Amino acid sequence: MGVKVKKEVPKKVIVSTEENIVSKLTLAVPCMGIIMMAAMGTYASSPMVSGNKKALITFIVLAGLGMVYTYAMYMWRAVVGQKDITVRAFLRGERTIPYNAIKRVEVKNLGGDLFYFDVIHISDRRFVRMYLVMTNSKAILERLRKLGIKIVEK
Repeated sequence: MGVKVKKEVPKKVIVSTEENIVSKLTLAVPCMGIIMMAAMGTYASSPMVSGNKKALITFIVLAGLGMVYTYAMYMWRAVVGQKDITVRAFLRGERTIPYNAIKRVEVKNLGGDLFYFDVIHISDRRFVRMYLVMTNSKAILERLRKLGIKIVEK
C-alpha cells in the first residue's frame, strides 16, 4: 500500500480578452539608473575631482540623468484592455489606441527566445515597442493574435 501521487500537468497560459493585461519594465531596468546615479555620485565626491569644477559638474549632471532615467523607466507601463491599448510614457504622457486602429504587429526575433515587437498604427507609425524584459509581453502578443490582428515576423 502506498500513497498515489498525482502528476500535475502544467496548464497553458489562457489569455482572457476580458481582463486587462498590465506590462511594466522589470526592476532590472530602473536599477541600472540607480547604479549610474550611485557611481556618478561616488566619482563626484572623490578627492580626484576636488579641484576640478568641470569634472564635478559633469558627474553631478550624470548622476541627475541617472535619477531621471530611473524615474522614467519605473513609471513606464502599457495596459492592454478590452477595447484598446494604453501606454504611459515619461515625456509623452498617456496615449490610447483602439484595436481597430492597429494595422499590424511586427515581431523581430533577435535569436533564440529574445524578441521584441512593434505595434504599428494605421498611419504606419510605431505606437509602442514591447521587449522581452517587460512583464506579460508574451501574453500581450497572444491577446493581439487572438483578436485577429495581423502579426508579421521579420
